[in-house]
Amino acid sequence: MVFYCRSQYIVAIGQSRPCRFTFAAGGNLQGSVILGILSIQSHVAYGHVGNVAATFALQRLGHEVWPVHTVNFATHTGYGPPTGTATTPETLRAIVARLDGEGVLARCDAVLTGYVGSAEIGEAIVEAVARVRARNPAAVWCCDPVMGDIGRGLFVDAAVAAFFDRHAGEADILLPNRFEAERLTGIDVAGAAEAKAAIRALCARGNRLAVLTGLPGGAPGAI
Repeated sequence: MVFYCRSQYIVAIGQSRPCRFTFAAGGNLQGSVILGILSIQSHVAYGHVGNVAATFALQRLGHEVWPVHTVNFATHTGYGPPTGTATTPETLRAIVARLDGEGVLARCDAVLTGYVGSAEIGEAIVEAVARVRARNPAAVWCCDPVMGDIGRGLFVDAAVAAFFDRHAGEADILLPNRFEAERLTGIDVAGAAEAKAAIRALCARGNRLAVLTGLPGGAPGAI
């Protein structure tokens, strides 16, 4: 399927499987399913990215969200070199272990991940996903492989990019932008046809669903 969102394409091609929830016309969530979501992403004081954006939005939809921050920055990296601190892999592992001890992971339906900060944090996230799946085999990993963007290029270090090369295929749902899809697949995504080829290549690597954003073109305001 190809969806047009404002001036960008969003391409989604995936494998069918039973789902706990469905969407009605207009994109509204059907039913009253409340999901438990472990959100492992960045935190910024200024701007709306990572957990700052995701936590509130998901809570407004009625879901239970447990945010774990990979970094604590003043702004996102679009403003230049970051100011703040990164969570250590040991701290992230300790937080997830405590959540497990409190019985939270057994109630976790999905793990949402974004900016990882370092390859070592990425590996700790993979361990966290495995731990959640051990408690709930039906849990879904939704991964935004934050690496860069068209015009800016790569804004994480090479080790983080290599981490996603190794592990992006393990996510159930992958959410790359155009730049990230091109990097992961080696396909030059110039339009919808190439976008579909890139998404199929990602699903062939293991993703059950992939959504690609950031393509040029499309009618403004159309979906």
